Amino acid sequence: MVPPEKTPRNPFNGASYWLAVNDPDRASVPHEAGAIACAYSQEGSWNYFALIFQGTDSTSADEFHAGQDYQNIEGLRNGIFVARVAAGNSGTQPTP
Repeated sequence: MVPPEKTPRNPFNGASYWLAVNDPDRASVPHEAGAIACAYSQEGSWNYFALIFQGTDSTSADEFHAGQDYQNIEGLRNGIFVARVAAGNSGTQPTP
């Protein structure tokens, strides 16, 4: 459990990344440094987890910075890598 004062915060608005104001889908607008935690499954063998970001030039909630995307592995690799987990092994530890 993370205390509220130590949650990751958007440096542009100071609000926790986990609040609705920083969720582009719920807010229906892009945010500077809006982070999206996402996963992509590659051919059923691995699940990749990453953070991808919206840029200041994003015009919609589905437009991301510097080629980042949640719909393909190449776009996910342009984000910040979090973990890789073998598909079907929910009890295993992420691979650093």
